Amino acid sequence: MTHAWDLPTRLFHWLNLLLLVGLWWSGENSEMDIHQLLGFSYLGLLLTRLCWGVIGSNSARFSYLTASIKELKAFIAARGNKEYLGHNPIGSLMVIAFFMVFSLQVFSGLFASDDVFVEGPLYAYASDELASTMGWLHHNLFDVIMVLAALHIVAIIAHRLKGEKLTSAMVTGTKAIADKPAYLGYKANALIALAIWLAINLPIYHYWIKPVLEGM
Repeated sequence: MTHAWDLPTRLFHWLNLLLLVGLWWSGENSEMDIHQLLGFSYLGLLLTRLCWGVIGSNSARFSYLTASIKELKAFIAARGNKEYLGHNPIGSLMVIAFFMVFSLQVFSGLFASDDVFVEGPLYAYASDELASTMGWLHHNLFDVIMVLAALHIVAIIAHRLKGEKLTSAMVTGTKAIADKPAYLGYKANALIALAIWLAINLPIYHYWIKPVLEGM
């Protein structure tokens, strides 16, 4: 077994899933205070992962994604049998799509309003036209996330049928790879990621989460 995913990357993956489920539930049930709290928490998590995608261990970095035309052609020529320590080319494209949609979803939520009780923290600074556009995006982009999630599940099942256990790899951090590619990580990567998360989330808590909690 080869170490493939560091602990911060695995934590982001599963916390991302839990928060998205919570955001969907709170939005569908009009629990807007909870929706805001989860949304701000998600913003902090996403910003932390974006930073980790720049300075994290090699397979966590965006520069390690294999979404080039050359790699995609090689992967297709090998009929999907070429091994990668991190994401394969199709998986890399999926990661890029996820992060683009996640970022736009959480950014649009900062300007959104339910027109009754709850407004995003940047709603007051937006024009009516911008706020309306952002509200529409925030409401409809979740359908795109659901489509991407469905494709992700199909890919996991397809890989499982080929004997590659992607889900367990994201739990244990290890993958069975024949050529044992080098994994470059930090011994203190969890502490580094925690420090980044705190630096991002303490201001979010002070300015946005705390007022919501005090108003509940």
